[in-house]
Amino acid sequence: MHQVKLEEAEYEWDQTIADVDIVIHVPKGTRAKSLQVDMSNHDLKIQINVPERKVLLSGPLEKQINLDESTWTVEEQERLVIHLEKSNKMEWWSCVIKGHPSIDIGSIEPENSKLSDLDEETRATVEKMMLEQSQKRTDEQKRKDVLQNFMKQHPELDFSNVRDQI
Repeated sequence: MHQVKLEEAEYEWDQTIADVDIVIHVPKGTRAKSLQVDMSNHDLKIQINVPERKVLLSGPLEKQINLDESTWTVEEQERLVIHLEKSNKMEWWSCVIKGHPSIDIGSIEPENSKLSDLDEETRATVEKMMLEQSQKRTDEQKRKDVLQNFMKQHPELDFSNVRDQI
């Protein structure tokens, strides 16, 4: 989880390649009806109305979200958990709200995923790449086998420069 502490907002967030999860600690006993969560494809505004009206987080999102798949809930009456489903499931976010502290997305180590987790188009592309890689390995192995066989049949020839390539 990445912690963000600003004068106007304090929250933790984490992400996968497909979604972003935000956790905001709220006063113990907070119920969903005392919160106002306004989400659009590009913006997020979270406000608590008890004991007084206070904006907890507000601003334009780093990237676009799929609003229909994004949700929020109050857990144990002390944590607001917001789940944002990314519109582009092939990119990392450097922050949640534009202008808030960024993370180095180059240092993110993605979790292992299964081909079945990918959308059809992405899966087809990955399967094609895997097949091409497999064929390349097979072709390389065939060349090595032919060369080794040739070397066995012709021990009188000098293959000292070739041995490093086998």
